[in-house]
Amino acid sequence: MTKKHIKCIFETNSINLEFKSKNTIFTNLKKHIQYNTKLLIAVSWWSDSILLSVLLQDFFYKNNFDSNNLFFIHLNHKTRNNNIKDEKFIKDFFKWTNLTIKTRNNKLTKTENNLRNWRYQEIKKESIKHKIDLILFGHNLTDRIESSFMNMLRGCGIQWFKSMDTVQSHHLLEKEVFRPLLNLTKDEITEICNKYQIPHIHDETNDDPKTSLRNLIRIKLLPQIYNLSNKKSKISNSFIQSFQNIYEQLDQQNSNENILKDINKSPYRNCKFWYEIDIFKKLITQEQLINVIKKLWIYKNINSNFIKELHHFIINKDNRFKYFNQTYFWVSHGKIYIIWAPQNFWTKTIDKKVSINKLWNIKLWKLSINIDKKNLIGATIRFPKSWDKFKNKTWNQYCSNQKIPVFWRNFIPIVEKDWKIIYNFKDIYIT
Repeated sequence: MTKKHIKCIFETNSINLEFKSKNTIFTNLKKHIQYNTKLLIAVSWWSDSILLSVLLQDFFYKNNFDSNNLFFIHLNHKTRNNNIKDEKFIKDFFKWTNLTIKTRNNKLTKTENNLRNWRYQEIKKESIKHKIDLILFGHNLTDRIESSFMNMLRGCGIQWFKSMDTVQSHHLLEKEVFRPLLNLTKDEITEICNKYQIPHIHDETNDDPKTSLRNLIRIKLLPQIYNLSNKKSKISNSFIQSFQNIYEQLDQQNSNENILKDINKSPYRNCKFWYEIDIFKKLITQEQLINVIKKLWIYKNINSNFIKELHHFIINKDNRFKYFNQTYFWVSHGKIYIIWAPQNFWTKTIDKKVSINKLWNIKLWKLSINIDKKNLIGATIRFPKSWDKFKNKTWNQYCSNQKIPVFWRNFIPIVEKDWKIIYNFKDIYIT
């Protein structure tokens, strides 16, 4: 396959790459991508994102998917002299695709954190613009191992050691991200690109160990470990295989021990997610909390001391909450709830009511309620107010006795007749 041929891939859909892991990658793609799935792929001139783009085009062609659902974004960080050359190559290589190029504003300070935030902001904007379903990155096994080392140097547990998942929610992008190449090393990817003459370049910013901790690990530490393993090849050696085995076991363990129980939520309360942790609160561990926080991508500015404090709070408190990163960890009547919502969202009240004139399924503000008791005819069904009383108790006292969490109390339908509450649907509430 010639370079000219590769450049024409996105015009002709003609491709014939064959390598050991291709079938596995395509099987994984089929699990997450359907005919109408819209994908946004972050691309550069590096081998990983170029190979990912070529494989996706091949996958779409062989499955007769609409390639118009492939969107590409290139982010010019303006950190190297060759960035303009990179941009020109990307424009040429992706000429026949939905490509967007974003260039960093010179006013943005070129720190690692600033560049990362800018990068995610631009990807998020593009994702919203095109109503993207999945965002894809070319992260690979080498990236994953480097990240594990970085987290270990910072004092991580098992969940942070795992570093990346093939598919996971991203708190900054507010979308699911997908990493199809996570089982291939960087050297395997480069070897495939070289074999099929897929154009790519080496990022020289990765060659300076003083630039970042990741570079220091990549240049100084890992090569020595590779040489100590049973095989000296960076593509296949016992050290890399050990990491691969550990990741696979941890992935399997997490899939079997998911303690998050999804609770249906209403869009009217601006809650992006709502879960119950399906485990007795006295038995939850710090490691499980880390797993949950990582899975939900709400770990910004969280350290080990905070985890200890949160763990102590959950075990020892009840009917209380902690609010951080726009998320409530709420302990109520022995259960743990996690809610991504605006502050004080539960104080909202609903001014909706409907007269009951027969036995039927009545609709109260998007909520369908089966009226099957004759004594309710002639009454009014509505949502409660702070001054309501039921069975000689205030509404809050009654709900507390019934072990109904505070954040549900304003959203339980009640029946009023002759200015008195005669019934409530405590098992039907809007979440």
